[in-house]
Amino acid sequence: MSYQLETLSPVAVCEGDVNAVTLKARPKSLEGQHIGLYWNGKHGGEVALKRAAQALEARFAGCTVTFFPGSRPISAATMEKLKKSECSVFLGSTAD
Repeated sequence: MSYQLETLSPVAVCEGDVNAVTLKARPKSLEGQHIGLYWNGKHGGEVALKRAAQALEARFAGCTVTFFPGSRPISAATMEKLKKSECSVFLGSTAD
């Protein structure tokens, strides 16, 4: 008896142009930090981010979060809004 295995590639397919950005240095702690939560609009991502917000606020004293809804790929207008925000750290989510 013989079997056939199908091998699938785990590499994600990019949707839209990929633009590199310069990253800021990571803070030593998230205590007292303002964290931006970016949701790209995929189903379920907002649920994960809301749970992450609860966990962050419970774990790090003085930590606050702001939710930013968006799209994929991220628009130039949304990217500018994120850059101008008071957030020192961002957490992004995809789901499905």
